[in-house]
Amino acid sequence: MARGGPDLGWRGSGGVRQAMMAPQWRVRPYQPGDETTLVDLWNAALPADPLDADTLAARVLADPNFRSSGLLVAERVHGPVPGEGPGPRPLLGFVLALSRRVPLDPGEGLEPECAWVTAFGVHPAVRRRGLGRALLGAACDELARRGAERVDVSPYAPGYFWPGVDREAYPEAAAFLEALGFHPLGEAVAMERSLIGYRPPAEVPGARQRLLGEGVRFRAFGPELVVPAVEWSRRVFHADWARSLRSSVASRLPWSRTRLALDATGAILGFAQFGCYDRCADRFGPFGVDPAARGRGIGKVLLHDTLCAMQREALASAWFLWTDENSPAGHLYRKAGFRMVRRFVLLRRHLGRAASVG
Repeated sequence: MARGGPDLGWRGSGGVRQAMMAPQWRVRPYQPGDETTLVDLWNAALPADPLDADTLAARVLADPNFRSSGLLVAERVHGPVPGEGPGPRPLLGFVLALSRRVPLDPGEGLEPECAWVTAFGVHPAVRRRGLGRALLGAACDELARRGAERVDVSPYAPGYFWPGVDREAYPEAAAFLEALGFHPLGEAVAMERSLIGYRPPAEVPGARQRLLGEGVRFRAFGPELVVPAVEWSRRVFHADWARSLRSSVASRLPWSRTRLALDATGAILGFAQFGCYDRCADRFGPFGVDPAARGRGIGKVLLHDTLCAMQREALASAWFLWTDENSPAGHLYRKAGFRMVRRFVLLRRHLGRAASVG
């Protein structure tokens, strides 16, 4: 276990690294019973992204890739930490690090070289005392021991919270990670549009009629399309979207919340979903059109077909967590009235034998 205080240094012994500091706090793995204090800590450290105990259980503890050794917490050992407010605050910081124990989808590998840090935080009252550095160092050591070669922050599928770090909400976080050897991979944006008074643009009905004349049909999902849709998504896109389609069926998501475009032979050309993540009915996506069918307006019609379906459920808005702002999809979203609401930087650190940061 790592014990902490104002000054942090790393010392190795027999391949085991420990943070040696004044014994005010220690880093240890999650233990059952930490949930209430961990939720309180999360909400203090990440005020733009609050969660409750049910979400913690569903998104973290029930994740098949979860291991207690990857959810590390900084626990106060004794006495108040200088600068900390009155009252008990037994958990001062945390980091959630993951690597695969089960494949993302049947037939996929375990990606042993990959690992993810999906969330981390230190209580504002005790920052700049080495807790974050100790937590990230211990997490990187743990992931390296599992055989990971790199760690991303963090488009982890299927259970990511964000694709990266929101610089506006947490201005110190990205700089902190970069100082620890993480480097930017790119940016992603979250977008939203209101559905109050929404009407499809004037050109959409004409595009739909033209595509109908070409044999393209737009319809809701159904039992007869489950197998071909899952196989098509896995082949054309990636395992996470195939998993999303299967999960929507297994969880009895209404068929109308998955919209499909098919050609005259019944082959799938594109799909869009909403309400399939975390029971958030107004969350749009995933959404994709077969690259071989792009450039015909199928994506535009399918997007607005899905927004109409959302409006029929009396949803006030549609939002999604990330896309490349400069991609064709990003341009399509803006033309459909979506606006950027958050920007994230994706970061990566390569792990060596000496994975610790310091």
